[in-house]
Amino acid sequence: MSIIRKSKSIEAREPSRSEISLLAPSGKPKYFFNGSVPHSVFYALPRELSCLSVPFIKALRDMFPRGRGLGLIERESEDYLVYEVVLDNNDDCIVALDTPVSLIISGRDYVLPAYHAIAPSLELVKVHLSNISITDFDILKTRLLETFSFYGTVLDIVLYEDDVTNTWFTGNGHVYLSRKKAHYEHRDPPSVYLTGTNNSSNMVFTIWSKE
Repeated sequence: MSIIRKSKSIEAREPSRSEISLLAPSGKPKYFFNGSVPHSVFYALPRELSCLSVPFIKALRDMFPRGRGLGLIERESEDYLVYEVVLDNNDDCIVALDTPVSLIISGRDYVLPAYHAIAPSLELVKVHLSNISITDFDILKTRLLETFSFYGTVLDIVLYEDDVTNTWFTGNGHVYLSRKKAHYEHRDPPSVYLTGTNNSSNMVFTIWSKE
């Protein structure tokens, strides 16, 4: 008798709309959290699945034994149990990001990916974009990357698609930046011209928020 297991990937802040990353090779948007130490990653467990917390923590220890996994910090939010896993070095952070934690509970697979932690010396900024010119994604990637690199390190560029077919670009999106905390607020403009353009049709409206 064969047993068919259902698999569920547990993602933080799953969007209701379709989103495409222009920087991730898979096209799947990345998520980021502010870390409290230089080397750490985050996992987000939905509250309705809090029963998975014990096997999850045990699986983490199997993946990162003493000496590699240095500490576990639990943070609570309205919708998630968020775990910051403190690791020994950046190589282990890369291992965590590339290797989701897999659990089998009552015949069902659960996959929990790790998320990037931003160094405590930096701040994480999400720039909401609207009025993005409709053009080829490769061209947009180059222009947005060059434009927002002036304000910090560009971590990801995400574009939104329509809610009906999930295939039409809507002219909206967001950019994740990391930058020094001493960054001056007045450098965050309400609109920017994309690099390589100088007309109003290529003006992008921005809303800046610290994550």
